[in-house]
Amino acid sequence: MTYNVYPSQLLRSMGLMKPAVPSYGETFSRVALPVGLLGAGLLLGAGLAVVLTPKSGPEMRKDLTRQANKLGKDFTRQANKLGTVVRNQISSLTPPRVEQDAWDNPTSQA
Repeated sequence: MTYNVYPSQLLRSMGLMKPAVPSYGETFSRVALPVGLLGAGLLLGAGLAVVLTPKSGPEMRKDLTRQANKLGKDFTRQANKLGTVVRNQISSLTPPRVEQDAWDNPTSQA
């Protein structure tokens, strides 16, 4: 197996030579294509969304509001159930009350 090692690569790897700085044209071409493709994809996606949306804006907002309200009510209901369960579990863990006299006179109990 043969490796081609160029002096500039060797000097750069040892830190004795700075890497070449890309020119403005090289940097622009590296950035322009991905940014252009991203912009084209955004425009295409927005266009398809407008064409394929089955409902108008007000109808969609009304449905989203209705679903958000339902989700909020369901969340509140589940949180209340969980609170009840936790409260019951905590109350079952509390130690039984001890009469004050037993603590004051420990020798009086046989």
